[in-house]
Amino acid sequence: MIQEFSVANFLSYGTRQTISFEATSDKTCLDELSVEVKSGVRLLKMALIYGANASGKSNLLFAMEALWEMLFHYTHSSEVRLYKPFKPMEGEPSVFEVVFWADKIKYTYELSFSRTEVIHEKMQYAPNGVLSLFYERTGANIVYGSTLNVLKRDRDVISSSVRKNQTVLSVLQDKNLDNVQFNTIYDWIRRTVNEMNIYDKAVNIAEEAETDADLKHFMLRILRKADFNISDFQLIEVSPVQDEILSQIFADHEDMPDIVKNAIIDNLKKTLNNRKDVLFTHRTANANFNLPVGLESLGTIRYFLLSRLLYDLTQKESVSMIDEIGDHLHSDLLRHYLETYLRNSNSSQLIFTTHNQTLLDMDFVRRDMIWFADKSKDSSATELTCAADYGLHINMSIQNAYRIGKLGAKPLLGSTALPWTEDRNEDKR
Repeated sequence: MIQEFSVANFLSYGTRQTISFEATSDKTCLDELSVEVKSGVRLLKMALIYGANASGKSNLLFAMEALWEMLFHYTHSSEVRLYKPFKPMEGEPSVFEVVFWADKIKYTYELSFSRTEVIHEKMQYAPNGVLSLFYERTGANIVYGSTLNVLKRDRDVISSSVRKNQTVLSVLQDKNLDNVQFNTIYDWIRRTVNEMNIYDKAVNIAEEAETDADLKHFMLRILRKADFNISDFQLIEVSPVQDEILSQIFADHEDMPDIVKNAIIDNLKKTLNNRKDVLFTHRTANANFNLPVGLESLGTIRYFLLSRLLYDLTQKESVSMIDEIGDHLHSDLLRHYLETYLRNSNSSQLIFTTHNQTLLDMDFVRRDMIWFADKSKDSSATELTCAADYGLHINMSIQNAYRIGKLGAKPLLGSTALPWTEDRNEDKR
């Protein structure tokens, strides 16, 4: 679980901004909405990110994803692909820092990189309750902590494999090490941290469910509770496109050489044939009927994707990020989904952006879970503020305070009068 995440000079983030998942002294639903990772340290299961369009909400998720990707993925690129600085700070390093708990051990990790190289990285951990060095790397120099028994063979593998534009830990994607500590933390990241919006293709989910009976049973139960009348789903083969139809497409192109026509037709066959689709079975009082995924409502498809994520969140430890979680969903259905997650999860975290203001006053949403992304009037860089930091009276509605502009992070809209003749004069200035 993540305890704290900081980012500077990445996308719309200029100066260092930090989001914390550590529960405040508020006792509201503390046991259900947080996990005690250590005596006196409770981490929240959920974070809601609000803000106007283009305020940097999604960029926070991109930043978190970028950090884990740098730790996990080995790259063959000659540059740091994820170097995406805040434009006014182009050329300066991007800086990330995360405090997290893996298998009940606390870790801290710092990373700074430019377009061409990792400038510095440092990982610490506390296997015995005291924070100590895991490894530290500056340029090509790597120093290992005294609590790690890193064999010479493993040191040589890391030194010869790590590129200047990638992290030390990412070497494990291509190389095997005998070191237990390295393998343990790498495996935790691999199995726990999901990329943003990880489940976005219904066909892939249906393929997975074909070989995992527990997953399919779980998803069908979730879909039934959502009142979609879906009793089953299955993977089907799409009928191949007939050669005559493909040939007819080029019937009027007599000037095209046959060798070119045939090459195009062969490519179309590969693209259009051997495809799969998802077929949903709906059960009603009068009859059952089947619909392909393309004829389902956008809300049904969205919930189908989210039900796959819910399996991860409730059946294992998972850190997952969703952009605009409520897209196409009724507010009651979204509430039902989030309550199901919170009630049935153990050590997972769900971090999402949303414009759904009704969640702000839900009894399962604590003020320390709510974060607002707003752009600085001076620099246009994104700034993060927690709802708990505003010091609002406990009886005051967060939704009303946000709606009337007390908490910022809202679009500042002009007059709705047309034809905006006064604006034209301003545009010329």
